[in-house]
Amino acid sequence: MTMRLILALSAIAATAATDVAVTPLEKVIIMLEDLQTEVVTEGKAEAKTYDKFACFCKDMTKEKVEAIKTGQDEQATLTSDIEELSAKRDKLDEKIAEHEKEIEELEKQMAKAAAERAKTLAIYEANAADMTGALAALDAAINALKSSRPSSLAQIRSVIKTVRRATLLADALGVTSPKAIKAVSALIQQPEVPMEDYGFHSEEIISLLEELKKDFTDTKNEVDAEEVKSVSEHDGYMQQKTSKKKAAELNLDKAKKSKAATVAEIESKMGELTTVSATLLDDQEYLKELAATCNAQAKTWDQRSNMRADELGALT
Repeated sequence: MTMRLILALSAIAATAATDVAVTPLEKVIIMLEDLQTEVVTEGKAEAKTYDKFACFCKDMTKEKVEAIKTGQDEQATLTSDIEELSAKRDKLDEKIAEHEKEIEELEKQMAKAAAERAKTLAIYEANAADMTGALAALDAAINALKSSRPSSLAQIRSVIKTVRRATLLADALGVTSPKAIKAVSALIQQPEVPMEDYGFHSEEIISLLEELKKDFTDTKNEVDAEEVKSVSEHDGYMQQKTSKKKAAELNLDKAKKSKAATVAEIESKMGELTTVSATLLDDQEYLKELAATCNAQAKTWDQRSNMRADELGALT
């Protein structure tokens, strides 16, 4: 028997002992009926309040369960997207490294080719200058012999020096003229030969000098042609390497821009994932607390319903 029922019965007994206008049994019945009505009324009011709370628990639980499911799906999707973007970023890093290595190698090849071309050009210019000077000296010697026959000994010796320098240069450059070299040797070995002998041999010397001049001219033409060919090959090689370098630089720029966009997208996805994860955690904690509160209220409602039923049973 509840405390409220015990107190009510005590009050009934006290009233019955002091009131003589109404019989004790009538008093008891009236008061029990009033108490029964009060218990029923309180029960209905409490039931209405609990029904609203139970509906709240049901609706909010459904809402949070759906929110948690949505959050978990979004979390999984974002995680997958971030993994794919990270893999893409790693591949772009590999491409960037490949393009940078390719550009570096091309620059080394071009620098090496430029150095070789400069070296070749220097050799050509030196040889061309020597041959041009030798041709000029030979022309002067030939003209001197042709215009002043018979020549003086001093003139002959000057011609000998010119021819000797030319033949030494010819030997150094690989321009072979054995007859001219032999003639120079003969002239050097006979410095005191009378003028008549030099005059007698001047036609032969002029012929040998002209032969040597032809050898120099042919060699210079070959050297010039080789230089033209070398320049053409070098320009073609450098053009090819330059085109490859430009293509590699373009690909490198595209890869870097793609990586920057990918990194920015990863950062954006990471921010979204952080927000979604935080919201999901809040929803899970709220659902946990809601379940505990609703379960506690349900137990309290059951206990109070049972107690009220006991009271009504006793009153009845």
